Amino acid sequence: FARRNSKTALSTSSSKTNKGRFSSKYALSERLVCGDCGSSYKRVTWSIHGRKQIVWRCVNRIEYGTKFCGSSPSIPEEELHNAILKAVQDLAANFTEEVAAQINGILHNIQTGESTKPNLQEQLEQTQQEFDRLLEMSLNFDEDTPFLDDRLKKLNNKIKSLKKAIEDSTARQEKVSQPEMLLSAKDLQIQEYDDALTARIIEKITIRARNEIEIRFIGGYKKTMRLA
Repeated sequence: FARRNSKTALSTSSSKTNKGRFSSKYALSERLVCGDCGSSYKRVTWSIHGRKQIVWRCVNRIEYGTKFCGSSPSIPEEELHNAILKAVQDLAANFTEEVAAQINGILHNIQTGESTKPNLQEQLEQTQQEFDRLLEMSLNFDEDTPFLDDRLKKLNNKIKSLKKAIEDSTARQEKVSQPEMLLSAKDLQIQEYDDALTARIIEKITIRARNEIEIRFIGGYKKTMRLA
């Protein structure tokens, strides 16, 4: 029953492990993802010997233990903020015309209004149908089904990736219609972490390891940062 219930929860609430459930006032809730399983990270307050510490943890790890995510690290919020601040400062110091064009999303497919969204929507529907079919099949077995479990995990991660790609496509299209949102080097000249700026210029932050993250700015510009 525990096994079946866990799968049913995953099917009926497959968005639990994507960013939608934990959308909040924190920019990182919308952007921080696990490099191991692809799930979103959630802000958590730890209490250690009476001292509170804010960390970010993989949602799959929180909800399912090691079932869907075996090795994601917990990251102190302060370290994340410091790394993001340094990345933005580095970006401002090297804000060439080429970088400006890339980070502002001035790409051919965006300028001409072309979009891959319809194709992504079709892929999402097909993947969701396959997930539901295999889930129903797995629930008919009394014994463990490692092959189906593995396939369900991969399909679940693909569904999350497709949803994120659709959201990114929509965001880029909206940005093109708002030229006043274009960035300049001056916008990036900050001396402390800015949550609002993070929400404005960063699309995704992937936790690669306990001491390494990959930051993807709007327009596709990427930067790998070490945590300390």
